Amino acid sequence: MQKNVRIKNILVPLDGSKNSVRGLTHAIDLAKQNNATILGIHVMPTFFLHSTWRPSNLKEEMLKIAKRIMKSARKHTEKEDIIFKEKILCGFPGSDIVKFANNKRNNVGTIVIGAKSKGVSNFVFGSVSNYVLNKTKVPVLVV
Repeated sequence: MQKNVRIKNILVPLDGSKNSVRGLTHAIDLAKQNNATILGIHVMPTFFLHSTWRPSNLKEEMLKIAKRIMKSARKHTEKEDIIFKEKILCGFPGSDIVKFANNKRNNVGTIVIGAKSKGVSNFVFGSVSNYVLNKTKVPVLVV
């Protein structure tokens, strides 16, 4: 007989898109059912930071955006009495999300990630969600 699985920590990649907000909404429902904590993660892509055309304050602007995304996510989770923890990284979104999730010290039970879709029958994964789905050792819910 299968034992009920309880999820303690739900990792939610957040980039400010409608898809990531949809992922957060599903993660909130899952967190309520499991009395779980939501770990919001945002990865500022380094390829923008190493470009020669970038403005000098790009990193600061990207950090402001990341903090705004996390503040919004925290507001949504607090409305539902769910603990929200955040992590802002600078790197490559797909691989850094996977590294964070696979690190046993972070105790990630599942990942809830939004994906791009076109139409009802033509579901297309975004490159980050596809990478995470195929590379992580942690269960993934793609919404």
